[in-house]
Amino acid sequence: MRLIKPFILLMVLAGFCLPSASANPPDRLASKADSALLAKLNAGQQVPTLVLLQAQVDTNFADRLASKEAKGAAVVAALRQQAQRDQTPLLAELSNRGIQSEGFLSVNALYATLDLASAQWLAEQASVKQLIEDSIVVKVEKPVAETNPAPQAVNTTTWGVNYVKAPEVWAKGITGQGIVIAGEDTGVRWTHAALKSKYRGWDGTNASHDYNWYDGIRTSLGGTNPCGLALNVPCDDNSHGTHTVGTVVGDNGTGEQIGVAPGAKWIACRNMDAGNGTPATYIRCIDWMLAPFPTAGTSAQGDPSKAPHVVNNSWGCLASEGCTNTPSDGIQTSVQNVTNAGIMFVASAGNDGSGCATITTPVAIYPESFVVGSHTSTGAISGFSSRGPATNNGASRIGPDISAPGSSVRSATNGGDDVYGSSSGTSMASPHVVGVVALLWSARPELQGQVDLTRAILQETATAAPSTQTCGGVAGSSIPNNTFGHGYVNALNAIAPTLQGSITVDGTAATSATIRLENSVGVVEFGKTTGVYSTSLPAGLYSATVTVPNETPITRQVTIVKGQVATENFEFGDVTGTVSGHATLNGTGRAGVSITANPGNFTTETNANGDYNLALAPGTYTISSEFMALETQVATVTVVLNQTVIQDFDFATTQTINIQNFRFSPSPITVTLGTSILWRNLDASTHTTTRGQMPFIWDSGDLSQNQDYAVTFDQVGTFSYVCSLHGSMQGTVVVTPPMQNTYLPWTTK
Repeated sequence: MRLIKPFILLMVLAGFCLPSASANPPDRLASKADSALLAKLNAGQQVPTLVLLQAQVDTNFADRLASKEAKGAAVVAALRQQAQRDQTPLLAELSNRGIQSEGFLSVNALYATLDLASAQWLAEQASVKQLIEDSIVVKVEKPVAETNPAPQAVNTTTWGVNYVKAPEVWAKGITGQGIVIAGEDTGVRWTHAALKSKYRGWDGTNASHDYNWYDGIRTSLGGTNPCGLALNVPCDDNSHGTHTVGTVVGDNGTGEQIGVAPGAKWIACRNMDAGNGTPATYIRCIDWMLAPFPTAGTSAQGDPSKAPHVVNNSWGCLASEGCTNTPSDGIQTSVQNVTNAGIMFVASAGNDGSGCATITTPVAIYPESFVVGSHTSTGAISGFSSRGPATNNGASRIGPDISAPGSSVRSATNGGDDVYGSSSGTSMASPHVVGVVALLWSARPELQGQVDLTRAILQETATAAPSTQTCGGVAGSSIPNNTFGHGYVNALNAIAPTLQGSITVDGTAATSATIRLENSVGVVEFGKTTGVYSTSLPAGLYSATVTVPNETPITRQVTIVKGQVATENFEFGDVTGTVSGHATLNGTGRAGVSITANPGNFTTETNANGDYNLALAPGTYTISSEFMALETQVATVTVVLNQTVIQDFDFATTQTINIQNFRFSPSPITVTLGTSILWRNLDASTHTTTRGQMPFIWDSGDLSQNQDYAVTFDQVGTFSYVCSLHGSMQGTVVVTPPMQNTYLPWTTK
């Protein structure tokens, strides 16, 4: 994920300016506070306020970390360090003023109920960026009443679970075991028969809610809340949260198979008071997801090792609720940091369809969220499902990312421990995707924490779903489109291998190999002890490195093609033959000549003497040799077990241009097509030979004294070039067609 890099202002910790409460609001407060907050402060009210600070941590550094545990620990440590530096003096002064406040972890921000004087003081601080009223609007995604709901069977597997092909994955022994999912919602009826045994806090005899449940509702938000506030035991004041968690993991053991990943465990945080939420309650729960802490604790006690793998978010946050279509509300920064910590953040698209561009509220508009639309049991798009494009910060993207069952979905409710009910909405669709992620990460542990790779896998393996609706200029017949996204989520396709092979040492299965695969999207690393490996990765080019004890690591490029299974075997020890050789330029061995053997894309370079060695499995290979901008040399060799085949490569030039006294000599020079020219720098100063214009370009890079560079001219034309370090140094190469013999009538051949 890419975190928006902030402009960081340093805060001077000494010399705070403390204006009197009677002073007129200074310009800084007017410029930093939103208009609604300012009006209430000037009216003498005390207002719940979100205080966003200037400096935000760029947690993108975690992209290259291979494990979820490493990502989480590193991100939390960086966020805590920033919070300690920026938040501590502000919280201390607010406490001195008798104002209760709290600092956040996932975004560098504070929450406090402010009076005018305290707001003025905060606005004067260079570390403070913005003050936003933490306002309240009901925005739980309420279930949609459908005209012709599908009939609901009881004591069976729900249609949605079947549609995403979860039972076919269960048949392979994969049910989500080892994965922890989380719900940010209205709470959960944890004692429900379909949920109790799946709760991470339940050991079969006793319940421990620390690190497994947190109530983000610390004060009443005006809801008709039957649960109370700051609860230390899970409760659901709406039923929405129970229903969504049930769709992910629910199974009562006697036939009510309502969950996609019944082998997974769940934890939860209540971020809405009977459907009422604010940015502060949402961020409070995201903080807890990043590093869960005890029910009566604070984020300082948070443990990132207890963080969930994937979080369901069946809620939205309106502008009138304090959320905006920019990162300034703080929630987007929180989502960016939690995903950089390796936690998959799944969000419902919203129930504002069927028009185009109806994905309009956070968190569905954020590119960091994996956004889910809803379809019916027949595969049709649900009429209520919000459509794309989704716009955030002025940038539009296709939305949703994917679609899942969301119409007439049967799941657990909070009406009783054995009560079930049917609901419709994209709120019901996103938990299906959370369950599929749990199955995928259970089947492929190396993918845990690799959010971007996982997004790509789910999109690439979705069952295509064209639409008749054109939105945002994207035809419904296109995949992806702004109705279904990439299509229907498909668990069986997602776990299917796309890369497999064996790892051997001296012909015997390796028992302690480590495999690392990486590209620009992500990195996975895992160990295998059986001598064979298999993984699921999206299409692309990867660098694969395999290590085993006491052997030189093998690194090669691996290409994965969509819809195909690539096979790459890694063989250590005496199970190969060798291709060796010497590469020269004008008879002198040269370092840095690139040698590549295919198939397999095995690569190496020559050493300082021009020598190379490639250990290859027996077979026939095409060996290519590339050096400078000379014509590539190619040879075919046959490798035999435990034998060495010699393949030399001799490059040659027939013309030389000296670089001397800040001139190219000779210049111009005329040569025939196919000629190779060598530039040699005889000056003590560094020079280059560079041509940047098409159709024929070259660049030597910096050439020190006595260094050279060669180019083979395979195009006819006049080619000017320069020294990029000294613009007055210019030269020209004229390339003509090869000479043709002419025979006069009275001569003989």
